[in-house]
Amino acid sequence: MADVFRVPKLGAGFYRSQVNPSARVVIEPGFHWDVGPSTPRGPGPGAVIWSNCDELTVRIGDGPLVRLQPDRARFPHLPYPPFVADLTVASGRPELRIDGYLQGQQIASRLFASDPRGDQFTVAADDEELSAAVADATRVVVRVVDRYGAPRARAGGTVSCVLAGPAVLLGDDPLDLTGNGGVGAVWLRTRPGQRGRLTLHATHSQLGTRTLTIRMT
Repeated sequence: MADVFRVPKLGAGFYRSQVNPSARVVIEPGFHWDVGPSTPRGPGPGAVIWSNCDELTVRIGDGPLVRLQPDRARFPHLPYPPFVADLTVASGRPELRIDGYLQGQQIASRLFASDPRGDQFTVAADDEELSAAVADATRVVVRVVDRYGAPRARAGGTVSCVLAGPAVLLGDDPLDLTGNGGVGAVWLRTRPGQRGRLTLHATHSQLGTRTLTIRMT
């Protein structure tokens, strides 16, 4: 359940949610909170939320608080069935809040923004340290997220990378995010026998530059 960059797709939230909440609490929407010209009413009815909580509450903007229970009638075989909500937006670009409860206690909360004016550009590597003794590599994921860190699937723009240090950049440069759901990745491959530090400067065409540093030991 991942794309060509090994970034999990929406359906991966189902697998993440099938774990005891004592290990990790999961609230993963099966949709993107995108309210705009293409989807002015939001996800609409039948929106799925993957979670291992035993109750969720959802609120759209300043609207009423809606309590949800796991859909055990349709998914009796699952230890943690999904939740189904009507997330029809009446007007504007409101935020969405989802709170998770276990045995009556709130244990998690997530916020999602539909207004793109607070969007951010993030850069993250799979590894903070690479080996200088052998050929080593790590993936670097670049993506556009909303102000709360949720993926912005309809975001576009291009990302240009400048790498300093004993490594080679593998992947498209510049990288076009427009057709990739607002996300992409490049790989950094080390040159064996050369120690030091890798510094990657990634610049989004609208959202600025982020810098990432990786140690080579």
